[in-house]
Amino acid sequence: MAVSFSELIQSRNLKFYVGEDDGTPAKYVVHEEAIARLSPHLKNHLQKETEVNQKPRVVWKHVGKETFEKFVQFAYTGDYSIAEGEERTSREDKEVKTLNGQLASILNALSLQVQKASTQEDLADPLYPADPVDPEDFTWGYSQSSKKKQRKGKGKKEKTKSSFLNNWGTSHSYDSFEEPEAVYASVETVADPVEEPEVVYASVETVADPVEELEPVYISAETVEPDDAFIPTEIVEEPGAVYASEEPIPEAEPTLENPTPLKGLKSVGVKLVTDLKELNYAEYLVNRNHYASTTEPSTIFNSNINYSPILLSHAALYFLASSNEVHALKVLTLYKLHKTLLVFVLDDTNICNIVDLVRYSYEKCDGDVGCELRTLVCQFLVLNAVALSGYDEFMRLLKKGGQFVEDFFRFEVQRKR
Repeated sequence: MAVSFSELIQSRNLKFYVGEDDGTPAKYVVHEEAIARLSPHLKNHLQKETEVNQKPRVVWKHVGKETFEKFVQFAYTGDYSIAEGEERTSREDKEVKTLNGQLASILNALSLQVQKASTQEDLADPLYPADPVDPEDFTWGYSQSSKKKQRKGKGKKEKTKSSFLNNWGTSHSYDSFEEPEAVYASVETVADPVEEPEVVYASVETVADPVEELEPVYISAETVEPDDAFIPTEIVEEPGAVYASEEPIPEAEPTLENPTPLKGLKSVGVKLVTDLKELNYAEYLVNRNHYASTTEPSTIFNSNINYSPILLSHAALYFLASSNEVHALKVLTLYKLHKTLLVFVLDDTNICNIVDLVRYSYEKCDGDVGCELRTLVCQFLVLNAVALSGYDEFMRLLKKGGQFVEDFFRFEVQRKR
């Protein structure tokens, strides 16, 4: 006899400890009847646990956290949400990200050098440029006289240059020292003063000549004749027509948070129906499964996501249901996995997702446990054998041998007959 919902929520609480093997230990508290009603095997297991411990607890180290959550969701609602695929990052995307990072580092270094150079230019005084240095006048640690220059000039006295201090404190002296006249830049020497133009204020008289007033002409109503071209006409919109200026707004499906309002049913003045069957409440119903939008497999293949989490989630839940003889959950996982494989499109970026599914399916199988899952996976591989033969990763999987190769060969021979 089926357990009523009242009996379910009034049953004892069970503590489940899961996720220890995969490094995600977690504790969950679940109603005993919610799990016990799934199969006679689970009911007997929980009864034995109750006889041994007054505070029953169940330890499933091999069951992952996410797998157990979907298992409990099925126990309460009869369905489970499908795992979300991870966004795929291709090898080309990784290389582009690496190059972008290197380019950003180079641009950052160049920017720092430009800032440093601009800072040094700002420190230089444009009004006092450095005097050009004559290589013949440059000395290191001694004083140079201008007498040699006088001898080279055959007695002619040359004008001496101004003395200046060079590096290392040495002085370049000449016979006569004339200090150059200092030139100080001022605002007056930089540019001539600009004369401000005289502001001319326009008066009303100078802007325009006075306008002569026109004699008003009165038109009587009798002289006016209507023009059909300027008479506005009423636009009649056709039902269901969509015009360019209007954007159709899609109607949102009713949900628990945003239900469809009861049009006119709250009004006291609603017209009386001749038959009670004429009242229709079905159109106002929301989906009675609050997780319906997350439970159905997608009918469209998305090449931008990694399908391994989705495929392995179905497989892991299948093995949990199979080991505890929950037949309804086994069939449901095979149904959803089959729907996912129907839309799956093989290419060089997702072949690893199929290889992950094959390895997981055969590593977890034990005797008859998992035979339905292996059958489904092998059927998919045989039907796509030609495409799979072009991928090295799949060929390496075949070289390892084992039960998978035997099943694959058996189905391949049957297909050739």
